[in-house]
Amino acid sequence: MLKVLSPITSHATLVASQSKQKCVGLTKKMLPVFFKKKEILLPTLLGCYFIGCLITFAIILFWINLNNFLVLNKPIKADVLVVEGWSQDYALKSAAHEFKKGNYTYVLSIGGPLQKGSQLSHYKNMAEICTDILIKNGVPAHKIVPLAHPDTPMNRTFASTIEVKNWLNKNTDLLSINILSVGAHSRRSYALFKKNLPQNIKIGIIAVKDNRYDSKKWWSSSDGARTVITESIAYFYSLFL
Repeated sequence: MLKVLSPITSHATLVASQSKQKCVGLTKKMLPVFFKKKEILLPTLLGCYFIGCLITFAIILFWINLNNFLVLNKPIKADVLVVEGWSQDYALKSAAHEFKKGNYTYVLSIGGPLQKGSQLSHYKNMAEICTDILIKNGVPAHKIVPLAHPDTPMNRTFASTIEVKNWLNKNTDLLSINILSVGAHSRRSYALFKKNLPQNIKIGIIAVKDNRYDSKKWWSSSDGARTVITESIAYFYSLFL
């Protein structure tokens, strides 16, 4: 049986068809304005394998050299030696040696409150401990300035840079510093001091070797893996502070 359309239905169908054709025509006119056809090359299966090998090689190379990237040595001729108070005893011994040979005016001993054992010790912060160790290693007491930052749950290196900045603002005749740090922490220390100190202050960095792990195979020990991975994350985080 044939279905007979009423004039109204037939007219509505015609209008809908014309509207659809107009929309299609308008879309075709607008496409060249916002989009264009372009031929692209896609890798073959062999190409995908080759690209995958290159990416894997790059990741392995980055992994092997990660510790070397974080360990930064850029010493300069400086007025002041800044020593991180949490450093191991052998590093503080190296700091004393550096102070004697470097003809520095002052050495700044920086550090925060003791995180453990403060009730059993007459020392209140790492800066005080660092000061006494430096004295034991032959640095004159009148040449050492302990700078303790307030207790902070994070960004302790950042807090130390503020203390050094405030001290330098009071001693405007001193315009250059060397920071003595340990291993993988050195690049982060340098970056934070560079960011927070005035531009007229020249900054160098001395990285003492971290004796807790083999720097060439840092991933083979828990100390090495923990230190390098943690410092990598902390370094990239510090870039956004």
